[in-house]
Amino acid sequence: MSGANRCSGDPDTRHACLGAAGTRGVQWSTWIRNDCEDLVSLRYPDDVVVWATLDERRNRQYFSLTPDFSMTFPRPHGPWQIHSRATVYRDPWIEVDRDEVTRPDGAPGSHCIVRLLPGVSVLALDEQRQVYLTEEFHYGVGRETLELVSGGIDPGEDAAGAARRELAEELGVTAAEWTDLGVCDPFTTIVVSPTRLFLARELSFGPTSAEGTERIRCRKLPLAEAVEQVLASRITHGPSCVLILKVARMLGV
Repeated sequence: MSGANRCSGDPDTRHACLGAAGTRGVQWSTWIRNDCEDLVSLRYPDDVVVWATLDERRNRQYFSLTPDFSMTFPRPHGPWQIHSRATVYRDPWIEVDRDEVTRPDGAPGSHCIVRLLPGVSVLALDEQRQVYLTEEFHYGVGRETLELVSGGIDPGEDAAGAARRELAEELGVTAAEWTDLGVCDPFTTIVVSPTRLFLARELSFGPTSAEGTERIRCRKLPLAEAVEQVLASRITHGPSCVLILKVARMLGV
């Protein structure tokens, strides 16, 4: 929301700020507390509830309201009809929305969407067609996985910049030649996580700067062997699989 209301962390000031937001059509508001953060819910005249959160990327003494005032309900969504949307959880990495809907068969229902930060995956390939991969324990699947360099696009960063940063951070690799190979949607029904795919060549090597949550080992495989790892389901990370197969097809492997 452009020109988002901001005020100090003082509760009285917060409510005064929310009251001022009433000039935008807000009928009702309240503060609640969950295990992670303060949230504010705003109810608009069309009975749409929007959740806003303390902005983690700014100084903690400020907060910003971020409802999209351009979105009106009800609204068509393919063969679905969306009647309202509530953001029920948000942190710097994910957002969970719950829509109240009319389904394609005409029945009422709810549909949740998990939105992740848009991301990138990078296949680093040297002159001998060796692929540089990461081997690391991943919390979600609860096991070590072999995959290409991947990560989220930071606020204010473009996809190419994120790809360069992630490759340098995770493997200490820089590349002189970059090829954009399009976008992969790892999921399409409940999770929205578009991932831009890059091929990086003409490599140089330096120190890594992995994050505190990362314990990354570099693995190097011939491109043909990486393809076999995908086909044998030993590489299962979706964007990595798509990117390895795209590059193999492009190079005639």
